[in-house]
Amino acid sequence: MPNRDHAIPQLQAILVLIDGVLNAARGKAYDAVRGNFLFERAVERVVELIDEAAGALPADLEGRFPAAAFAPVTTLAQRLLDNDYRIQHEEMWRLVTKELPALKAVLLSVLTDYDYVI
Repeated sequence: MPNRDHAIPQLQAILVLIDGVLNAARGKAYDAVRGNFLFERAVERVVELIDEAAGALPADLEGRFPAAAFAPVTTLAQRLLDNDYRIQHEEMWRLVTKELPALKAVLLSVLTDYDYVI
């Protein structure tokens, strides 16, 4: 089993980031956040932070995640490394409405497997 003492704080940090974005978007339609400079830059920063936190997870923990769990986030994070790249409206919306909620479900499942009470 991966180093639980190290993994739980990292997973919690990622969940806090995901919840922050999901709460900011809750009840808003696509048109309400599309083109919102602050919202889009915040989503970009959260993508970078999730990618960084995921990279700090114990290597043996990776087997507990479906292969694609972090892929949408890490792919965007790599593209954001190019300072000329900005998240596209459709990418941002798909991330907020589909990929982050799916990643959250995976993280909650892993924490439940660790007998961590959420």
